[in-house]
Order: sequence, then structure tokens, then C-alpha cells
Amino acid sequence: MLLGGLSSDAPRESLSTIRSDSPFPFSGPSTDDLRIWAPTSADTCLILLDTFYAHVDPMTRIVHNPTLKRRLIQYIDYTYGVNASSSDDGEFLAAHSGEDIHTFEPLALAVFYSVINSLSAEDVLLQFSVEKEALLSQFQHGVQISLGRENFLTTPSIEVLQAFVLLLTCQSREDDMAKTWTLLGLAHTMALSQGLHREPSLFISTGMDVVRVEIRRRLWHQICHLDYRSAESRGQEPTISDEDFTTFLPRNISDENLVEGGVRRHIYTGWVYRHDSSLDPTTKSQAKNHDDTNPAVKLRSLFDEVRGMVDEMVDHFQAHYLQYCNPQIPEQRMAIGLATVVEWRCWSIFWLRTPKQYREFVIIPEVRQIMLEKSVNLIESLNKMPDDKDAQRFEWHIGGHACFQPIMHIVSELDMPDFDVPNRQALRSRALDALKKTMHTRGREVTPMWNAMNRIISNCLAKSA
Repeated sequence: MLLGGLSSDAPRESLSTIRSDSPFPFSGPSTDDLRIWAPTSADTCLILLDTFYAHVDPMTRIVHNPTLKRRLIQYIDYTYGVNASSSDDGEFLAAHSGEDIHTFEPLALAVFYSVINSLSAEDVLLQFSVEKEALLSQFQHGVQISLGRENFLTTPSIEVLQAFVLLLTCQSREDDMAKTWTLLGLAHTMALSQGLHREPSLFISTGMDVVRVEIRRRLWHQICHLDYRSAESRGQEPTISDEDFTTFLPRNISDENLVEGGVRRHIYTGWVYRHDSSLDPTTKSQAKNHDDTNPAVKLRSLFDEVRGMVDEMVDHFQAHYLQYCNPQIPEQRMAIGLATVVEWRCWSIFWLRTPKQYREFVIIPEVRQIMLEKSVNLIESLNKMPDDKDAQRFEWHIGGHACFQPIMHIVSELDMPDFDVPNRQALRSRALDALKKTMHTRGREVTPMWNAMNRIISNCLAKSA
């Protein structure tokens, strides 16, 4: 009778009767035909693909765009019986006609889901004549059914894992990360099963071409990025540490130039944004690996070490990426801003891991001022995003960043009257204005995290009045 089980006299169902056809957690009826969840037409698929390139891919970069287009054309041919390929693509597609389209269906539906998720409700209704929530539900259900059908927990298919990670990326919000954080642990384990944590170019016998190698790198580091974000939002340590993998960072190269033996050129590519967001966890691992012997001295020594690392990282960003960025171009302007955020995050991590009684001794006033200024800059930038027309197509991604840490950092510094910085009054005024604007723009959100944050900001503003 354990856990409410049946008594020994009760009839028992056979395993074949009670076993689900789809693996947990996406249990449900299994089906081979997923066309009921597909868009209404082949033309709609191509429109969604173009929007994916513009809205979603620059922020995620877990696919190889030429490969995605080729596979989507195969998907259209299979789903609608329409030949969507151009004459230039026909010969290339014929060479890959034997590829299994079933493993791609989850990724196709995840791409469609991510596009609808990136659009406003008004734009969805205008373009597709369907409510946004209805299309989101349709494609999400399709992704879940197709993942179950492909036995995604045990599949060796990289496309199935890409679909799962893309779905989790779209659903990752720092103010509501509980479910996503749990499922990311599943994605991490699946990636380990597929060997994504091992650099494929170090094993000559794998026989992987350069595109497959790059896709594996991209997918692994997206999982790492989500792991850091989700753990941070939950107040936990990341699951993945630097010692757990040998996989290289993705190459700073555009998809069109991703060919064997290609020459690396120093130009802006879409990978600058992703490189910036992938490099800050190193400081996190450094900041936690110190012992507690003579804590003040040890922390001061670690501070000097971290400062050297941060300065080296900033110089690396400038020399290899940022000097080629044009702030007039939205994606490149965001890359410049992200580099500043990464520098701030390194210091923020060190600050949070330094016991409060040692902070004034360990962290010099110059760095404290940098941290406070960058915290204020970050909140100000986030508050301006809704009015930035160039950034609206990335709002789905930007809006998932709640910036609780810079808010808490500002609140903590405003509460320390002995912190003597140049231009203190001007900076203090900016900090208070940023908090007020945050209350105005995000105060209507009703998640438990924002309810708590609103109370903290309100108390801070009341003290400073």
C-alpha cells in the first residue's frame, strides 16, 4: 500500500497498458504525423524563417543558418508537398535527400515558436490573422509532442537537442526561472550524453565536418550561458564549471564563411554578441575558489588577481571585437553595451562573494565607483529599451533580463553614507531616478520576485526622500 498503491488482491494492469508512449516530462499520445501543428502554408514557413534570422538568431546562435534553411526546405517539401528550393539549391538538396526529416521536425516547430514569441501580439495578428497566444500554444504543443516522439531524453540527434534548448531559451526569464532552471538540468545531462562537453576537433577519429563541430560548440555554450543565468536568478551555484568541459568557444566567423580552412578576418560578425556573453563565467569560478585562511589578506590578493583578469578581458574585447563595431548598427551597438555589462558582472560577482565586513578594505574606491556607475548605466539602458525602435525585435530577449543584481547593488550602496566618491550627488541622483523609472516600467509585473523587488525599491526611495 506504499504511496497509495494497490493491495496484493487487486487486479494489476500490465506494463504495456500503463506505459506512456512519450518520455517524461512530455507525456502524451504519440503520433507520427505532426502536420496538424505546422503553419498553414509553405509561404508562412519561409516568412517565419526570415523573421527568425532577424529576431531570434542574433541572440541565440545555436544553429548554422545555411543548414537550417536547407533542412527547412526539406521540411516544407515533406509537409506540404511543395518544392520550395531554388534552382541553385536543387543539386545540393538532392545530395541530402536521404536525411531523416523526423528529427528536424521538433527544431522546425521550435523555430516557429521562437518567432511568434519574439513578436508583439499586434504584429502576430496583423501578419498571420491569428491571436499570438493561440499560435504559441499550437507550436509549443507541437514541439513537445515531437520531442516525445523522438525520444528526446535518449536521442543522439543534435537537432532534437537544439529544439529543446531553443524552447528553454525562449522561456528563460530571470523573474520566473523555476521551471526552466529544472529543465535546463535535463538539457545539460542530454548534452553530456551526446558528448557536447568534449571538444570534437581534439578527436581526429570523429569524422565531423567543420559545420557539425561548430554547431556542437554553439549548442554547448548556449547551455552553459543558460545555466549561469538560471542558477544566478535562483541564488544557486551554476551546475557547469570550467573544469567540466573542453569544448572551445565558437569561432568568430559568419555562417557564410564557415568552411574548412577559411581565413579568419578581424571584422564584426554576429558572433561578437555571443562571445561577449560567453566569457564572464571564468571570473565567477575564480571568485569562488579561495580559501578562508586570513580572509582579508586572501581577498585582497584575489582582488588584485581578478582586476588583472578583468583588465585583460576588456583589452581583449576592444582589440578583437569592439574596435570593428559601429554603434549606429543595432546589433553592433548591443555588442558594445554587452561588453560593458560583462565587465560589470565580473565585479558584481566578486562583490557578492566578498563578506560585507571586508568590502571596504578589499575593494578600492575606484572600482566601487565603476561598479556603481555601471549598475546605474545598466538600469538606465534597460529602462530606455522600450523606446528604442531598433531594439524592439530583441525585446523578447532583453525583457527576460530583470537586472535584480544591479538594482540590489544600487540599493546597498545608497544605504552606505560613508562611501565617498567623486561627483557623488550627481551619481546618487541618477541612481534614484533609475530606481524610480524601474518602478514605473516594471512595477505592474505581478511575479513574486518583482513584488519583493518593488518593496525593496520603495523602502530605498523612502529613506532617500
